[in-house]
Amino acid sequence: DDQKSEILAKAQQTAQNSGYGMVQYHYCVVTNGEVGSVEDFSNAVFRILNSEHGWARRRDFRPSTDGNCDFDIVLAKPSTLPTVFVGMFGQYSCRVGNNVIINDDRWNSGTDVWMSGGGDLARYRTMVINHESGTGWAIDNEMTCAGAGQAAPLMQEQSIFLDGCAINEYPLDSELWIG
Repeated sequence: DDQKSEILAKAQQTAQNSGYGMVQYHYCVVTNGEVGSVEDFSNAVFRILNSEHGWARRRDFRPSTDGNCDFDIVLAKPSTLPTVFVGMFGQYSCRVGNNVIINDDRWNSGTDVWMSGGGDLARYRTMVINHESGTGWAIDNEMTCAGAGQAAPLMQEQSIFLDGCAINEYPLDSELWIG
């Protein structure tokens, strides 16, 4: 709890220092199928959404205390994904409406593209939570980097392709103020 309070205070200070208006969101953490520790996943989601390097520079994220959520973050077994979004076929994570759906297999191993691009699992988890959450703010996920070796926009589908871009788990400044 002390760590959460410290993370949240730092995120709020970062947001206030940005000079932009804040948008507050309440989220719920949900599971679909038998997955790992819900508490570990929930703590990771809190840290990622409230990182001073990420969306918290403009958005204020709070876990819901009363079940009223602006969006759900769902850790789901791949076998449950086709029933949620037919075109996904259980391979990747996605956002469907107000549901940020994280594929449990990807959560536990990342993707070959990400890992071969120099990434590790902790950074992949940060990227996938930030990327899929960002799709709810109508941010273009067809972006690519400005040139080889430059940071990929967060909204580039880095789980699937890098196209010479360097992996990146946080929104670029140009992405931050959209939506």
